[in-house]
Amino acid sequence: MRFEFKRSWVFMVSVVLALGLLSSYLVAQDEKPAAEKPAAEEPAVEEPAVEEPVEEADPFEVPDGTPEELLEYVKKLQQQRPEGNDRRAQMEFVQKANGAMLEAADKILAGEPNDEQKTAAGQMKMASLAMLMRLGDPTAKAKVLALPEELEKAGLTDLVRPAKSMALQIQLQQARTLDADGLDKLVGQIKEFIGEAEEIGRAEMSLAFGTARALESSGNKEAATKVYNDFAKIFAASEDEQIANFALMLEGSARRLNLLGNEMELEGITVDGEKFDWSKYKGKVVLIDFWATWCGPCLAEIPNVEKSYELYHEKGFDVVSISVDRDRAALDKFLESHETPWAMLHDQDEKVEKSMATHYGVMGIPTMILVGADGKVASLDIRGSKLGKKLEELLGPVEEETEEEKPEEKPEEKPEEK
Repeated sequence: MRFEFKRSWVFMVSVVLALGLLSSYLVAQDEKPAAEKPAAEEPAVEEPAVEEPVEEADPFEVPDGTPEELLEYVKKLQQQRPEGNDRRAQMEFVQKANGAMLEAADKILAGEPNDEQKTAAGQMKMASLAMLMRLGDPTAKAKVLALPEELEKAGLTDLVRPAKSMALQIQLQQARTLDADGLDKLVGQIKEFIGEAEEIGRAEMSLAFGTARALESSGNKEAATKVYNDFAKIFAASEDEQIANFALMLEGSARRLNLLGNEMELEGITVDGEKFDWSKYKGKVVLIDFWATWCGPCLAEIPNVEKSYELYHEKGFDVVSISVDRDRAALDKFLESHETPWAMLHDQDEKVEKSMATHYGVMGIPTMILVGADGKVASLDIRGSKLGKKLEELLGPVEEETEEEKPEEKPEEKPEEK
């Protein structure tokens, strides 16, 4: 509408100027002596009006208006797409768009919206803040933490609980910076939040998992074990099969944390369909590797494991890989091109009576556990260079073949020319 209006304005001005020029011209002609007047004149050719360039409006400049107009603005903003394939430009576009949506939501809530418009603004604010947090906006964190109280004051009670979940998730990300008292307080808030739920859902599952993992990664084994068991009891009461299975995983995680210094039970079905015999590994140092073909970090660990196997196998080192692939075809395809000299179990095989991934609460892969020659777990986290160092400690050093010691490769002989 702005463009059409401006073009009409230019046309009107052109007409007025043309009429003024014509009038001046006629007056000048009347003042000339008759003899000076030309016998005949060709009609003047009117030059076409030149349109003034239209300045494009900034799409991220949030206008003032009614809630309805602001929601219409957001709708149009969401339909826009960044130009080109420059990732940095795309991220900048997304950040500006979500910043504009956040501002529009604030303007709607500050106005006089109806219930539907108010709910839409509240949801839009939550979504925008979540995206801005992911993009690393430095102002988003404080806004998310203040969001539950703000939504409650606005009467958006249905959105308060999801907003609290967002705020708690953010605090969990900072768990490593908290002291013991701060961490206990946060865990208590999360337990209270989950306990207040009328119905357990994904938000509660995510918080429970995040809380226990934060404690586990901080090295607080006792606190993590307690949290895993406490949450397992809460989720086990659910009639939802997925949530009940999640409770078994939590219980298994607590069991895994207690493995250190204790014997590990292991059973399953090999990729050849045979029952795995754990007793054959008695007296060996064994790496238990939970992995999957779709897991990038798992595949990145394979060369490291292969190198350790080559160096220490004759000294009593072995490996048992446990694939958690649901797609058996993907596993078979991988093994066709990448044979392994050690045992490979398929944890999702239909003949498996007890999943080892569930039994030990493996919710992140690769999970690599090292069992000592005495049958007791020596490490729960043995990835990367840790494996070689621990094997040297348990089995003694080995002499690696250096470049100088390798036999010199002879160049390929060419056939004699006749």
